[in-house]
Amino acid sequence: MTKESKNTIWWVVGIVLALVLFGDVIFAILGSILGTILAIGITGIVLFAVAAAAFALVVVVGGSVALATGVALFAVAIAALGTLWPFIILGLIVYLMVRKRPQAV
Repeated sequence: MTKESKNTIWWVVGIVLALVLFGDVIFAILGSILGTILAIGITGIVLFAVAAAAFALVVVVGGSVALATGVALFAVAIAALGTLWPFIILGLIVYLMVRKRPQAV
């Protein structure tokens, strides 16, 4: 048995032991990540539907395509702010933590 194969066996034993001891936590974290991705995807579909409905409503009422596009963009902005505010706040917190602070003169 070579040194590399012994090392590989210890890695496999460590991974199996970690799954036995912490499997539920590992799967919970993976599930929450997958849930977040699906939530953003479904939110995107809903935002697209809101924009299409706003565009169609303005065009049917008799507005121009430019006005309808503006209304649709405004509807998407309002819906995104209302739906994605936790992600916006989280992104702002991460930005504030990792940004380079300006030096006082």
